[in-house]
Amino acid sequence: DFAPYPLSLNFGYNGTFRRNVSFDQSIVKIPDYVTRSDSNVINTVKWTSRLDGTLKSLQSLRNVRWSYFGAETGVFRIFPSYEWTSNFAGFRVDFDPRTRPWYLSATSGPKNVGIFLDCSSSMSRDGRWHIAKSAVNEILKSLTRDDFVNIVCARGSFYNEHGEYRNPTNKVLGCNQTDLIRATQSNRKQLLEAMNIQNPYGSSRGHRSALQTVGNM
Repeated sequence: DFAPYPLSLNFGYNGTFRRNVSFDQSIVKIPDYVTRSDSNVINTVKWTSRLDGTLKSLQSLRNVRWSYFGAETGVFRIFPSYEWTSNFAGFRVDFDPRTRPWYLSATSGPKNVGIFLDCSSSMSRDGRWHIAKSAVNEILKSLTRDDFVNIVCARGSFYNEHGEYRNPTNKVLGCNQTDLIRATQSNRKQLLEAMNIQNPYGSSRGHRSALQTVGNM
């Protein structure tokens, strides 16, 4: 996508990588929405080119295939180099290392994440429910097994269409009802599935107690 100098690489099929690669030097990928003319991006591309020696040396380690580096500007440098993957329409598949679990874990350390999810009937309007679930999904995808997480679905008492009083309780979606759980792949999948079967109803009267539940985890 971008290079500080013209590339002249010798590509050949390699069985370990199962594709055509070149061991001449690394390549750089920049996220589609990052401005390539930005001076910080250009400088990052230039100074990370000096990492080639380190990235190459990692290839001598056992069980190491790809060697790569992600920068806070979004620049991603990987060795050995290869032609970036395209989708069915022929466009390059976008990639931002800053959204990957390995980058988030290295830059932020272990996290305790308690998620308050408004499950009241107000969320059924204007696409709010879809937006909220999408946001939670993105949060879950960013976590690693070093992190801890849980979700509290908040809703309160209400009168239904027949004038009947209903008093639903806040619902903790994780397998542990009182504490955060380790954000393993299976636990994150369970939280996502539990969230997806919820429907917005009830009032916002349960929000305060739900916030207390999240805070006590």
